[in-house]
Amino acid sequence: MNKAFFKNTAFFLLTFFSCILLCAGCAAQRDAGQDAEYTLEELDNLARLEIYLPGESNPAKTIKDKEILYQFNHCSSSCDSDPDSDSEEHQRELEKAASGAAEKYHIVSYKYPVSRFHRKKPEKNMTVTLYEDALNGINIVKTEVAEESIKGADIPGEYLIFYSEIPEEEKAFYQSLAEE
Repeated sequence: MNKAFFKNTAFFLLTFFSCILLCAGCAAQRDAGQDAEYTLEELDNLARLEIYLPGESNPAKTIKDKEILYQFNHCSSSCDSDPDSDSEEHQRELEKAASGAAEKYHIVSYKYPVSRFHRKKPEKNMTVTLYEDALNGINIVKTEVAEESIKGADIPGEYLIFYSEIPEEEKAFYQSLAEE
């Protein structure tokens, strides 16, 4: 009976320590790099950002760091918080103000298409245009949704352009993307 008890105890301890080693290995792998922090779902399928200077066809910088992509997703979603930005009159005012300013950067985001089984090539999702200076004390960005990112509907490009006022912190974040 002691032999059976010893065997069962040894088997239990061996299994217990194997599980601990497996869990420790998974935790070490998760903490191994910055890119291991967020899943594609948490990133809303965002694959990369490309920073362009006005008039340039090649990106000045490409960003794939998942921490920055995560921050970009949360930053760009805050533009929707202003209820006045939906009115056509307010959009025209912001467009007029932006037309008088020089463009500083274009931030183009690329997302993986939603696919259950196959990883496809990232597609252009939207372009955020950052202007040179605050206009009359207002920071304005132009967000242009890529026509090809909308599946199943043919929406004219003029309905895919939005102007938003952003806080100074968000403008500083966008500028930091290009300047790092």
